[in-house]
Amino acid sequence: MFSFTFSAVLALAAAQADPVIPARKAFAQCLTKVTRDHLAKKDEPEAFDAAVKPACATEEAALRTALINSDLARGFKRADAEEGANLQIEDYLAVAMEDYRGFRESGTQPN
Repeated sequence: MFSFTFSAVLALAAAQADPVIPARKAFAQCLTKVTRDHLAKKDEPEAFDAAVKPACATEEAALRTALINSDLARGFKRADAEEGANLQIEDYLAVAMEDYRGFRESGTQPN
């Protein structure tokens, strides 16, 4: 029982110390806010596409740094860590753009 409890405490502490988690959350929250703002203004998808990346640049940079640092700490080469971070961020942005179109067509809002 003690070893399970101790393991759970260590796992929780490690998860809380991981800077990637809050960086992901902040970036996702920013994307959601920008989506809501543009839906409220009834902007065309192209206007959203042009605005979303610069609107979340600070959160994007923080996530990129956290992802790269995490990969470097696990032994990845810098070029591979940077490529992985860039791909993840591109995915976030592509999904946000696709979701915007879906929300606009359906008249719904993100959760």
